[in-house]
Amino acid sequence: MKNKSYFPRIKTTPAELKAFDNLSDDRKGHACPILELTKGIKENINGQIKRIRSYIGEEQCFILDLTQDETFQDKTIKDFQNEHQDGYRKWCQFLNDINFENLIPSLTGSLKHLGDFIKQIEFFDKYFENGFAYRLPVSLNDDMQDLKIILEKVLFANVKTSQKIYLLLDFKTINGYDLETFKAKLTEIKSVLEKLNFEGTLLPMFSSYPQVPPPNNTKDGDIGEGDMPLREFVLYDALIESGLRFKYSDYAFIQPVRKSTGGGLWLPRIDYPTLNKCYWIRYHNKEMYIDDKGDRRVKTEPSNEVAYRLIAEKIVTEYWYKTRQNHITCWGTEEIESAASGDVGGKSPQHWIAVRANIHMSRVIDFVSII
Repeated sequence: MKNKSYFPRIKTTPAELKAFDNLSDDRKGHACPILELTKGIKENINGQIKRIRSYIGEEQCFILDLTQDETFQDKTIKDFQNEHQDGYRKWCQFLNDINFENLIPSLTGSLKHLGDFIKQIEFFDKYFENGFAYRLPVSLNDDMQDLKIILEKVLFANVKTSQKIYLLLDFKTINGYDLETFKAKLTEIKSVLEKLNFEGTLLPMFSSYPQVPPPNNTKDGDIGEGDMPLREFVLYDALIESGLRFKYSDYAFIQPVRKSTGGGLWLPRIDYPTLNKCYWIRYHNKEMYIDDKGDRRVKTEPSNEVAYRLIAEKIVTEYWYKTRQNHITCWGTEEIESAASGDVGGKSPQHWIAVRANIHMSRVIDFVSII
């Protein structure tokens, strides 16, 4: 597992799993996804495990964590995290039952129930030879003395070696962070780990995808376009250049925390992430109106399929798509070019989220594998 160069954190939704599944085999060989276990749309938790087997496979290594996002939790996931009803025991039993050879489990629970938390560490250390992960939410204002106590007195004190620990530092969004402040915080964390002789894998996780999508400044029938900053590569490259060394981890250029929109009025849009920007083109093909009975209706013209084709046709002619620096061969770009030729693979946002994430993950792997 130590030879992996990229640890993308993705939810077990069909779109995100499809994005990873469609990476080339060579690129998959460089990656170890951090799967955030979420509820199924129609199936129970066993259906989600079946989906992981289908998309990820039996041989691919992966870290399995529980989502903290209540929008994506069901009763089973909440039970795993219920510290008052032996949630950790249920989580350990579940991980044992699903029997993935290359699974790396993530700790659940908190230090409020220290005895149970330590039992979980001991169980993972004994039965999971590939190691285990610990996700720690981090902000720039956190006191690193607290981190030192957690690592020294709890994690390291209850394992044979720290080599088996994957420390997930979850910064979530980095929008609004300046480089020097972020660099100073990671330097401080690295200093704490070095003093403790940490030999495991350090994984700072972050995303620059905006919580709010690009503004809708178009009117019916318009094709709007623009770009938004993509800061992951720039930040990682600057940190490496400064002498900091750690494995690359991000959210596959997807929002870390998502809000339930309740199925609002969406417009066809295709994103094209590059090394420092994400370009997007959107077709305003929907119009809200009131019918004769006073009910709100939506008129869609042209159809979503036609709208996505027109967007793709425009994308493949753009300079930012065709330049040697920006162009990349992967499933995501194949889907854009296929749509431009008239064969539209998806008529809903979920498919094009998978396209965006696949392009981003492909680009990350190519980027970090040469550093």
